[in-house]
Amino acid sequence: MLGLAACDSDPTGIDDDDDDHIEAARVELHTRGAAGALLAVWTDGEGWADGNGNAITELPNSVDVEGEGLRPLRAGGRQASLTVRFFEPDGSEVEMATLSRDDVTRARQCTEYEARYYPLDDNTNVLAWPNIRHPDSANGPFQFARRANNDLVGIYHCDHIHLYGEAEGTVDIEFRLWHIDHSDMETDPIRVRVEAGDPPPAPARIEVQTRGAAQAMLGVWTEGQGWTDGEGNSITQIDAPLDVEGEGLLPLVAGGRNASLTVRYFLEGGEQADIRTLSRDDVTRERQCTDLQARYAVVGNGTDVIGWPPIRHPDAANGETQFARLADDRLVGIFHCDHIHFYPEAAGEVEVRFTIGSQDTTAAQSDPITIVVEEAPAPARIEVETRGAARALLGAWTASGGWVDADGNAITRFAAPLDVEGEGLVPMVAGGRNASLTVRYFFEGGEQADIRTLGRDDVTRERQCTDLQGRYTVVGDDTDVIAWPPIAHPDASNGETQFARLADDSLVGIFHCDHIHFYPEAAGEVEVRFTIGSDASAEVTSDAIIIPVNEAG
Repeated sequence: MLGLAACDSDPTGIDDDDDDHIEAARVELHTRGAAGALLAVWTDGEGWADGNGNAITELPNSVDVEGEGLRPLRAGGRQASLTVRFFEPDGSEVEMATLSRDDVTRARQCTEYEARYYPLDDNTNVLAWPNIRHPDSANGPFQFARRANNDLVGIYHCDHIHLYGEAEGTVDIEFRLWHIDHSDMETDPIRVRVEAGDPPPAPARIEVQTRGAAQAMLGVWTEGQGWTDGEGNSITQIDAPLDVEGEGLLPLVAGGRNASLTVRYFLEGGEQADIRTLSRDDVTRERQCTDLQARYAVVGNGTDVIGWPPIRHPDAANGETQFARLADDRLVGIFHCDHIHFYPEAAGEVEVRFTIGSQDTTAAQSDPITIVVEEAPAPARIEVETRGAARALLGAWTASGGWVDADGNAITRFAAPLDVEGEGLVPMVAGGRNASLTVRYFFEGGEQADIRTLGRDDVTRERQCTDLQGRYTVVGDDTDVIAWPPIAHPDASNGETQFARLADDSLVGIFHCDHIHFYPEAAGEVEVRFTIGSDASAEVTSDAIIIPVNEAG
């Protein structure tokens, strides 16, 4: 006896007084996948058994996956689709099938009888529940459910049903023989177990690591999560990407050393992408990379903070843009397939995105991260100043800039080192007054070195100095223009060489810890180098500078 099902008047209705109701003595559950397995059998008066006749209280693995067999229901995972077959006491099967389906809502019109299930806990969140009408069909059948992710899914399909696992846990359900708008019979409950969902695949990520001795993980960008440091803390900038052996991680400094960073890319799921150099041109140093290579892009595409933009090598018109021209006109490589270089040009900050792809296409791109370049620290320098009334700065020397005067102009000589009250700075004259000059030393960064007299011998006038003291050496170590060479005091055989013998045989002090003396002996010029160190060794030595001595009169 077949007939068309009316709309549900009660989605959970049970009517044992229906004159036309059928009593089912057995219910079979079959998977609808590749295995087509007899999953469970309910028999009136005996309860539930598996396909081999063993009594069960819990539904076996019900997700039928091709090539994998029967798998458990998992939260948020694949559904279980089960054919439900009802058999009357005489063994005849209750006929049930889909007669038609709405093209818009996908609601089904079933035969007079259809299969349904109902959780005993109507408030369960273990399965997609409750059963509802399609939102576009106010009078339609209760064949749908809303998933936790808000997807609308069909759970009753006339001759088969769908179980959607939503949360880890168990719920008891009973299967019902649905007759138009009510249930004619129900099975004993059976427990449905939903296991924890499979962890989502690891998202794609980019790792940035130093290539020096520390091999430090500077940052990890994860798709959908942003940038973190090597310990998982959220970051927005990279402050110290320079990996220097013996010093650790240091900041980039304008005009200083470049940062060389390995860039790795991991596909969704965790597989590391093949990124490496295949070959390199011996002349241009251009690299041939794998299909994927690591690069970075400056946000806004304009900056003077780092070497930018990328260009081709001038000797490879059709080459890749792996190079950059620095402010001093040097051509440097910035993209080296599996690693990149930041060349710091000016103090400031620049936002970059790390990219994975080729020169022309991008397969992955990180969120922006800030690269910081600090001001170059003041270079180490030696200052030489007169000790007379003028207190004039005669010159300052740095390793990078050489000798300059007080106005920053390059100089090669101290033309007038003699500071005479009422006269100002005047040249030295053979046999005349000596020039007394303070010598200061400043470390890189600007800190002044401690250079001073700690004590003085009352007899010899020899001085005890700090660890560092200011001195000078004569280029060639031989001159008669000024008193030279330095000697120890004759009454202090183990003393320091702080003295010199003049042409008239008088003994004078030329090195006085924080200042020195030039005693002019003969007209001419002498080249000297100022030194910072001790009596035995010099830690810092300046470039040579000329000290002139004029003829007397």
